[in-house]
Amino acid sequence: MDDLQFREVQNPPGASLAFLINQDIPLNRKQRMVVEKVLSEALTWADHPYDSSRRNQTLLYVGGEGGTGKTQIVKAIVAGMKLIGRKDEVVLMALTGSAADNIGGNTYHTSLGISIDRSRETGMRSKVRRLWFRKTIMIVDEVSMMDLRMISVIDNQCKIVKALNRSSPDLFGGLPVGAKKGIYEDENSHLLWHQFKEVIILDEQMRHAEEDTAFRDLLSRARAGTLTETDRSFLNSKTVTTLVSPQLEGVTTVVKLNSLRHQVNRVRLTEFARTQCQNIYIFPALHKHTKSTASTNLRLHADDLLQQPDQGTKIPFPGLFLYTRNIPAVILTNICTPLGLVNGASGIAIGIVVDPTAEFFQIDNLYIMCTKPPSCVIFEPNRSKATVFQGLEPSAMPIFPVERSITIKGYSVRRKQVPMCPASCLTDYKVQGSTLSAAILDLKDDPTIRSQDHHRKYKYCSMYVQLSRLRSSSGLHLVQKLVCMTSNSDPILDC
Repeated sequence: MDDLQFREVQNPPGASLAFLINQDIPLNRKQRMVVEKVLSEALTWADHPYDSSRRNQTLLYVGGEGGTGKTQIVKAIVAGMKLIGRKDEVVLMALTGSAADNIGGNTYHTSLGISIDRSRETGMRSKVRRLWFRKTIMIVDEVSMMDLRMISVIDNQCKIVKALNRSSPDLFGGLPVGAKKGIYEDENSHLLWHQFKEVIILDEQMRHAEEDTAFRDLLSRARAGTLTETDRSFLNSKTVTTLVSPQLEGVTTVVKLNSLRHQVNRVRLTEFARTQCQNIYIFPALHKHTKSTASTNLRLHADDLLQQPDQGTKIPFPGLFLYTRNIPAVILTNICTPLGLVNGASGIAIGIVVDPTAEFFQIDNLYIMCTKPPSCVIFEPNRSKATVFQGLEPSAMPIFPVERSITIKGYSVRRKQVPMCPASCLTDYKVQGSTLSAAILDLKDDPTIRSQDHHRKYKYCSMYVQLSRLRSSSGLHLVQKLVCMTSNSDPILDC
C-alpha cells in the first residue's frame, strides 16, 4: 500500500480511491460500495474536517454473516485515508482485545477510558483526549456483543472527548460511525438501532470454500436457527473419539465454558509434552495482602488460591501456570495494543526466564514444581509485528508477570503471575473474527450450566460462531455428539 502513495492525485474522487485500493486489497461489489461511500464523504469535508457543524453525521451499519469480509472493509477504509494523508483521523474500536488487534485498533475501554469494572466511575484521562485529537471517523467492531448500557456509556464518553454536552442530540460525539456486525434487536436496543438509517448487508462469502456448498448451506441454516435432523446427523458424524490422536495435533478445540477449556488444555498439554519428550514446569502465582471484603465464615486455604484458574477479565492469570517449550499460548489481558499484546492474542510460548531465587522440585518423570512465577515468558504471537528487544528474535516478545487484586471466597487477594495460559483450547468468545482451517468444536448445549456463562444471553449464537470459523467441513470435528437440535430459536443477526 505504501507504493500507492506515489500515485496520489490532488482531490481524488472516492471512486478513484476505491479503484486504487482494490488493486492492493481485493474488494467485491458491496465491499467497494461501502469503502467508496465512506471515503467520498470524508473528501467532502476535506476543507473543514474538524468542524462537525458543517457536515451531516453518517451512521452506517455494515452487517453480514461470518466470513463476508467486514474486516476487509475496515482495512480498505484505513488504506484510503492513508492515501489522502488523513489516516490519523480514523479511530478503530472493538469489544475484545483480539478483535481490536485484528483491525489495528484499541478496545473501547482503552480508547474511551472506560473502566472494565462497571462499579467504578469512568473517567477521562489526558491520554484518551490525545488519542481522540482531530478524529473524524469512528469504526466500531463487535457491536453485537455490547448491551444497551455499554453503548450508552460509549455515546457519553464520545461526547466528552469531543467537548459536547451530555444532553447533545449528536450521537457518539457527532462523529460519522461505521458499525461492524449486528446489534441484537432486543427491546432495549430499538431506539439506538433505528438511528442507523444507512444499512449495507454483505452477502458474498469470502471465507468458506466455494466448492463446499453443503457446508455453506448448513451455515445459513445455523444462522437462521433452522438446522434439521439431517444436519444433526452430519455434525454427529464428525465426533472424535479422542482429543490426542496424531491426526488432531495442532488443531484448536473451541468450547463454550471455561471449566471445560481448562480440562482440555490440561489433557492437550500433557500429551504435547510427552510426545516432545519434555517436562511440564508448574509456576505458582504469588499471593499476598489477604483481607476479607465482607463478613464470612469461610476459611481461605493455599489450595483455594492455587487451584483458582484464570476467569475472564476478573482473574486474568492462573493460580498455576503450566509450561513446556513451544506450547500454543494466549494472552489473558491487554498489555500493549500497538504490539498486538492484547487479551485473546494467540501464539507460541517459545521460552521462559526463571526467577533466579526460585527453587525447583521434581514431582515425577513429567512434572517439575517451581516455587515462584517466571520472570517472563518469551512469546511469539501468530500475528507477528517487528519489535526490537535486545537478544530476542524480531517476532519474539517478553511477557512479564502482572499484579492485581482478585476476590476469592469473599477475600481480596493480591496475585502476581504471567497473564497467559495454554491455548490448545479456547472459548467461542475468544475465536470471534478468527478463521480456522480445522477445529474441534463443542456445539452441545447444556441448559443446566447456562448461569455459569456470562455471555449465555447469546447462547443461540455460539453454534453459528463456532461453525462459521471454519473454511470447509473437511476441518470440522466435534467434541461430543448433539443429542437433539438446540439451535432452533430466533434468527441470528451477525455473529
